Amino acid sequence: MGTALTPQQIDVLAKLAPRILLCQDPDTAGQEAVARSREGLERHNADRSRRRTTAVDFRIVRLPAGRDPADVVQADGGDAMRALLDGAVPVARYEVERALEGDVASTDGRDIALSAAADAIAPLAPSVLRSELIQLASDRLNVSASLVEGVIADPERRRAARRAAQSKRPPRLPPHAPGRVDRSAIDEGTAPDHDDPGPEPESRHRNGAHRLLDRREQTERAFLAYCLALPDEGERRLADADLEELFESPMTRRAAEYLRGRVRTPAAALPPGDEPLARLVAELVIRAGGLEATPAKLELEALQLDLSRLDRLIAGARASGAQGVRDLAVERQVVLDQIRHRLT
Repeated sequence: MGTALTPQQIDVLAKLAPRILLCQDPDTAGQEAVARSREGLERHNADRSRRRTTAVDFRIVRLPAGRDPADVVQADGGDAMRALLDGAVPVARYEVERALEGDVASTDGRDIALSAAADAIAPLAPSVLRSELIQLASDRLNVSASLVEGVIADPERRRAARRAAQSKRPPRLPPHAPGRVDRSAIDEGTAPDHDDPGPEPESRHRNGAHRLLDRREQTERAFLAYCLALPDEGERRLADADLEELFESPMTRRAAEYLRGRVRTPAAALPPGDEPLARLVAELVIRAGGLEATPAKLELEALQLDLSRLDRLIAGARASGAQGVRDLAVERQVVLDQIRHRLT
């Protein structure tokens, strides 16, 4: 009904079973009800902890959009509803996933999403769940796990992000004018020294967190912007690319998948209701319109993207102890030499 549980209701439920599944409607009212209920759920388990009593496992059942449990049973049968119940997730995971479903296309939006996810993770004690949620936020926002942990440890930053979200300021679109990137970054394979359709300089350099947020994803967005600016070449490159391997950011990967076959008409078939994708495609179109694009510049962006891919593969191989790091390093050096050659 979009109402929060009262402390008395929580106490009554907790006496009935060790696990409580909350079936909230997936609309705004239902989501807000979960948020309002969480404080009471946490307080109840904190009281149990002080009494050295086992905590209750509160979980959220994720219902299909526009349906309540009766709708699911009527349309798909009891087994479908049982499957949803079996897939119920901890409240903290639900809130992190909800935070990451918001605007993750803009830098400001990703900052707000990061802070909201950190808010959901912060009350958790060290645990497997806490570690999993930090990694989930890291992967979805394309930032390091250490940055997520830093935001979790910084309540003032999270409060500032909440104030920004409540003010509902629209995210700023990047200006048409291209920027330039620090040449010292070339040796690390992080950015090209040429027309860059990245975010405004003050956004990129405002603090270290924004630089971490932008570096790799901006390489991916720059490549897509050049594909739009040079549709013939861009269409060919997107058709030939392994998007799963080439794009690390889920949002830019979705945009690349959508733009395949639509480079000349990028706004013609946007799925209704997918505001994050529509916003990102609009941003890429604006960026493309401000570029002095040439095939050579598109090739340079493609090399930067490949360099980022190799960096991820090398880091993954080292972390897992897998073989092949040497071969990947040789391949990376070849790509880096090509980048340097084109910049001289």
